[in-house]
Amino acid sequence: MSQAVEAPAPAVIDYDVWRRRVRQDTFARYHLGMADALRTAGTPEEAIAAYRRAIAEMPDLKEAYFNLVDFLRENGRDREAEETHQAALAACPGYDVDTLLELCKAEILQRGKDNEWPRLAKTASRLVDLAVNDSVAAAYGALSLLYVGDLEKGLTAFAAARERLGEAPENLVADYTEVARRRLWETEWHGRITWRDDTLSTGLAMLDCARKLAPRNDALLSTHLSVLLFQYRPKELLKAAAETYNGPAWSPTSALFTAQAYLQLGCWDDAGAELQAALPSTTDAVMQDFMLSGIAYARLGKGDIAGALEAVTTPANSFAAHTTRLQGLILLGQGRPAEALSMIAAAQAKLPMLEGWTADIALCHQAQGDCQKAESLCRQALAAAGVKTRYLSVDDPWIHLSLALALDGQGRTREADEIFRNKLGTRSDLIPGLLPLLPAWGHGFINRNLQQD
Repeated sequence: MSQAVEAPAPAVIDYDVWRRRVRQDTFARYHLGMADALRTAGTPEEAIAAYRRAIAEMPDLKEAYFNLVDFLRENGRDREAEETHQAALAACPGYDVDTLLELCKAEILQRGKDNEWPRLAKTASRLVDLAVNDSVAAAYGALSLLYVGDLEKGLTAFAAARERLGEAPENLVADYTEVARRRLWETEWHGRITWRDDTLSTGLAMLDCARKLAPRNDALLSTHLSVLLFQYRPKELLKAAAETYNGPAWSPTSALFTAQAYLQLGCWDDAGAELQAALPSTTDAVMQDFMLSGIAYARLGKGDIAGALEAVTTPANSFAAHTTRLQGLILLGQGRPAEALSMIAAAQAKLPMLEGWTADIALCHQAQGDCQKAESLCRQALAAAGVKTRYLSVDDPWIHLSLALALDGQGRTREADEIFRNKLGTRSDLIPGLLPLLPAWGHGFINRNLQQD
């Protein structure tokens, strides 16, 4: 017969020790706060004395040591600073790295203010320099440098930290991802998550670093690829996908985004193959609709209109938003703008957050002779991009092309050509992917501008 196992006795709390520690912490932090205030007020001797009282009250208070050493050096008292530094190392090994790490994490994880960036940049640089034996701390220093927009130093520091890191802790990956997402879509506007274009490069850099820390995280990869997709950066997307390809673990979402990048570049065979392989692996109706529209788009790019129509009218497609939109564009190309307008409007009603489809409706109005209405709709869509909705880049080439066509249709050729040069002239790699969606008169405008270049 088995014997009963005694439950472990509950831990005995020494309340006297606990009370002493609380008192110690309270008074030490009071003196620390007073010291910081006196330092700001410009009374150095009183500040130094208050720092020393904090340390006397709580000898392992790392922040007090750190601030005192920093302040002594700031005032040219290097010998005292070095003596205090050595005492701090004896009492709290690694106190300087630990304190710098906490300061950086407090700023980047608790939404520090942009006007505090110069101080954070200095703190992060010191952390990276000191954390030669602590790769996690160095990685947080790199994240802080990226946070303040110093891409060169931040990426260099990240590469060095990652080389020493081995397997990244989950909390480090989570913090890189969280800070990146915050930099990319920071605020709510009319219920929508909105882009922060002012920090787009830093947010993308952080996401790329997070992906490298956790290369088998499909959700993280999908987030990174989705940002690149909506920002029309297909070559960067394909590079990221190639670096992270997981074989059997490759998710349908990542495959879809990769295929969309091929479509943006006009690589029809690659896009079609990617989508045909991924389609059977998902049962999500919205995902299936998106994939079927991509298959149709690839066929349309190769001139196979019958095959494209077959894909967009698949009976099993229960959602039918992306496919309905593409069917409308095919009708527009066939000279049936009224039917096209009806279908595209129905598609947009299912996915109203995709403001880019407003440009499709503008093309329909232009095909019916109302170029002013077309211009108004395009500017409306760009106004949505101006508040940086998550699904629309402020430099969206499709909307700018539609606007240029509307202006050209009103005889405002100079304005139209200028928009083309500024928004598409440097993105000639995207032109092949846009052509199949345009009616013939749109091709003529593009060809004219390309010949001028």
